Amino acid sequence: MMVPLFVPDSALRYINVFGEELRANRHKLLSQRAHPRFKGYLNKQRLGLLGERNTPNRAALREKVGYDPKYAMHALRLGMQGCELLERGTITIPLRGKQLKFLREVRSGQREDGQIWPLEFILRQIERYDTKLDKSLETSTLPEEPDWGWINNWLADVHLRHWKEV
Repeated sequence: MMVPLFVPDSALRYINVFGEELRANRHKLLSQRAHPRFKGYLNKQRLGLLGERNTPNRAALREKVGYDPKYAMHALRLGMQGCELLERGTITIPLRGKQLKFLREVRSGQREDGQIWPLEFILRQIERYDTKLDKSLETSTLPEEPDWGWINNWLADVHLRHWKEV
């Protein structure tokens, strides 16, 4: 759900008036409720990284690297993006610079110098972001709850306007 809210306009292939309204009012959807969701997704990815989720199609890569790098990359990305959302009220999509380079290396299982990213290092980084998510929540200026009144009114209005057009 987050990507359509934050993807740059230049990356949109199609958007209608409802999508424009939603993107223009994304601040009404954001809240500190994002915190447990990002933590939950991060920890599910951590479980996959540790082999506690079945990923038969990546067995060879997992054997080569010693862990599943796709899960590692997603866990780290969720930590980065969750912290950014809680701290700044936005998510930079696509990721850029050092974060993007690091995540691409993690996803491939290898650093730029060809060495494999050690599992212990990856787990420390994931734990660092897991802890940082909690600290980001403590200082977040996002409201505790989204603007449910606006959301419910907008949804009802969209429904009515859509069916008038059909």
